[in-house]
Amino acid sequence: MKNFYKQKTIAATSTINEKCMNIAKHDMTISGVTHPEIIFLRVSPDNLQGAILLVLRELAEDSWLSRLDDETVQESFRLAASQTVSDIETKIKDPNGNNDASKAGQYLVSHLAKKAIVSELSHEEVPLMELLSRRVSGGEGFDFYSEKLSDSLIVCGEAKFVSGRNAYTDSLVQIKDFIDTKKHILDIQVICHFTSEAGRKKLVKGQHGVCAAFSTTNIQTDVLVNNIKASNNLSVLFDKNLIILVGVDVA
Repeated sequence: MKNFYKQKTIAATSTINEKCMNIAKHDMTISGVTHPEIIFLRVSPDNLQGAILLVLRELAEDSWLSRLDDETVQESFRLAASQTVSDIETKIKDPNGNNDASKAGQYLVSHLAKKAIVSELSHEEVPLMELLSRRVSGGEGFDFYSEKLSDSLIVCGEAKFVSGRNAYTDSLVQIKDFIDTKKHILDIQVICHFTSEAGRKKLVKGQHGVCAAFSTTNIQTDVLVNNIKASNNLSVLFDKNLIILVGVDVA
């Protein structure tokens, strides 16, 4: 986005104590005109250790399985999820080496960003793709999905964690790569259990949203937003129906 973009902060900043985080929502405007299809959220955990424990607790819960009618499918997802949660817990509690530490941070960014979208934007939640076992085959793809039910719009989310850095470039570049290689289409075979048929039909036609979730430092929000707006990696996504940017203060 060019310099003629400006940021307007919504008056109310919502605090969700039970989720251990504060969420500040910002509009994006062009020449004084608000564009609701571009949204910025800043997520600040009240307590990072508490947020980590919350992630582990919520990942271990299997209430989302009740959304599946077929008990055999429930059991398949339950087994895959239990194995993944055990692996995630090991990485988060005892990160041995930069690779594991980075992976643990990415789980945290993914989970908190998705929770913020569901809470602040009233999206339908889809379990993290890591829980749905696609990564067992070693294939890369989007980290999470959500659906804006009011217009059956599926949002494809990618999370990046880089210690000590605002990782929005990494997330935006990865989103473009995944869209170009149709990773979101490949994921329909899994997310079909948690999304609407109307949303999936739109997804196939290229009508969908994207979410770039990324670790952030103590940078001022207005500086961060202006830096993102100036990024060419953001402008290439302007053809999407909805763009959500979520900065998570964990770096």
